[in-house]
Parts: sequence; C-alpha cells; structure tokens
Amino acid sequence: MNFILKYKGDQQPDMEKLTEVLTVHHARIMDDSLLPHSALLHVKESFVKKLQLDLEGDWEIYPEKIYKIPTTKKSI
Repeated sequence: MNFILKYKGDQQPDMEKLTEVLTVHHARIMDDSLLPHSALLHVKESFVKKLQLDLEGDWEIYPEKIYKIPTTKKSI
C-alpha cells in the first residue's frame, strides 16, 4: 500500500536515519521529488505503526488517497 511521508520538523531532516529506518521496514520510496520534506512510500500496512514509532515523531505517515475527478465534457 502507498503512504505519504511528511516531515514536520523545523530543521533539515536526517536523511541517513530516514534511509536506515525505511530499509529496516522494507519501505520503498516511489516518488522522492519533494524530498526532504515529503515522499511517496510503498510499505506493507502491517509495518506502518512500527515505522511511525521508529521515526520518533519527526515524520507523519498518511495513507495515499485517490480521487476520481468527474469529466468536464458536456453530454447531449
């Protein structure tokens, strides 16, 4: 399952620590274009609570949500 990882600290995050924690929990970064402040992760749902604890409150994890956008085409 995909999750959004968001940094909530004021200073630069420790990227080495983040990488180590993600590796331990078999989390894979799917999109790192917004790092160091947020990223899209793929991780098993059963690992999320332990992952959150190991990140020690510096990061928040949210499930990815997908929204369906209605079509703007006019129908006759």
